[in-house]
Amino acid sequence: MINRLFLYLNTIRHLKTKQLFYQVWYRIYSPSIPVKSYDPQVWPASWQNPTWVPDNQNPNIFEFAGHSVDLLDTQTWLGHEQSLLWQYNLHYLDSLSHCHKPKDNNLGKDILIAWIKNNPIGKPTAWDSYPISLRLVNTIKLLANHTKSIPPEICNSIGSQAAWLAKKVEYHILANHLFSNGKALLFAGCWLKNSEAIFNKGFHIVSNELDEQFLEDGAHFELSPMYHAIILWDIADIIQLANITQNTKLLGLAPKLRERLANGLLWMEKIIHPDENISFFNDACFDNGPSFKQLKCYAEQLGVIYEKDINNKKTSLGDSGYAVINLPEHKGKIIIDLAPIGAKYQPGHAHADTLSFELSLYGQRIFVNSGTSEYGASAERQLQRSTQSHNTVSINGKNSSEVWSGFRVAKRARIIESSIEESASITVIGSHDGYIKYKPSCIHKRIFQIHKQKIEITDQITGAYEKADAYFHIHPSVEVRQESKNRYNLLLKNGKKIIFHTNNSTIEKIPSQWHYSFGNSLPNTCLIIPIQNAVLETEILWEH
Repeated sequence: MINRLFLYLNTIRHLKTKQLFYQVWYRIYSPSIPVKSYDPQVWPASWQNPTWVPDNQNPNIFEFAGHSVDLLDTQTWLGHEQSLLWQYNLHYLDSLSHCHKPKDNNLGKDILIAWIKNNPIGKPTAWDSYPISLRLVNTIKLLANHTKSIPPEICNSIGSQAAWLAKKVEYHILANHLFSNGKALLFAGCWLKNSEAIFNKGFHIVSNELDEQFLEDGAHFELSPMYHAIILWDIADIIQLANITQNTKLLGLAPKLRERLANGLLWMEKIIHPDENISFFNDACFDNGPSFKQLKCYAEQLGVIYEKDINNKKTSLGDSGYAVINLPEHKGKIIIDLAPIGAKYQPGHAHADTLSFELSLYGQRIFVNSGTSEYGASAERQLQRSTQSHNTVSINGKNSSEVWSGFRVAKRARIIESSIEESASITVIGSHDGYIKYKPSCIHKRIFQIHKQKIEITDQITGAYEKADAYFHIHPSVEVRQESKNRYNLLLKNGKKIIFHTNNSTIEKIPSQWHYSFGNSLPNTCLIIPIQNAVLETEILWEH
């Protein structure tokens, strides 16, 4: 009971007063939305429709995490045993982004009418603020170029959803949810006649959060490469909205939007692997956000060009706390997490992954963090956020940060040392205090020395401990073959061989899972090395 109390206290103390107030208020408050008619405005130019949402060829079929339904079927909306994540994605109506062709536009309207008939105002999940935000934007994009043929029930529903959202902005959550709320209110405010109050609320949110949510090095402050990409797409959409509507306030905000998009693209280019897909730090997986290539293409259509970093060797990513070392001779890259838990007051997408790393060589991922395949408060969700699911060190079987429930963090690991230096080799040093909260208390220090054909990793533990283990997760496409008790060969599909070994301990090989998208995982291998006498030295060697 006492431990639980401290868990709550150490979680709550990082929150903003506004979050605490609205956590209580929204439990007792339900907006009252007047029944009224709404009319659309005609935009001066046509909405162009770049999209990152995968096309399943049948926009009325929703498929997510292995379960599919027909959006036109009344049974679809009667309730589900599926997870809240699945239900949220159902109500986003992302498939509307593939209904923009004239032959599919009526199908998109049919989907909207089916949703409206089966989801009355205030229905739980359907009328939660985050699904409303994404659905409003998808709906308005679909209808923006067809304002003369919109059924009145659709226009009225858009107005009702916007009015509801304006009264239930997610101030209890903040971060990426708040930005999405603001974006949706901007779209609704620009599309509905006589909706200045809705627009102004969205404008206030977005303009404030552009400063709040982005770090000096371009990273989104939640430090999830996946959500970083999603927010950049939101910014690109708002830039296009300004261009098409010629709204004076949005045009005034456009320079800052363009700057955030350009800086964010530069950061994202550094944090992706040579395969041009995101790295798996914190909540991250494929197919739940735009790729770097898609974002770059959208930005170029908008005339946003970022300045490519001419330093292609080592990069310290500043405020975000990641170090990236490029290995261009071997089409490789190592990405090292020296970051704090982010964001401080909203760490819902944070993992206990401090001092973890990912490595690609020959254009292929070799060492990978385990990824994310589900949300919620399940044991599997807890495992995926744990230190043991990342390429770092767990002491006494504990997590470096107290991740708990589905989206909570109590005590957090703090980076107490970080540096990156280049001489004959590149040396990256980091240490954190995440284990001082336990008895006995310890400090974990990790040193990476990156040479032309090898990486040396030294783990040091200061303080008494009963056991400590270093985890190394291998990408599923790599064959892991034991050569001796302390040496393994990692065999790539292109015939290349990588040697992984230690002189300190016996390496244990266990089965694991790589969670590459929501609802999807692949079996892989994890190599575990016990740390004896407070020091572990490992080497990763590769060929020319």
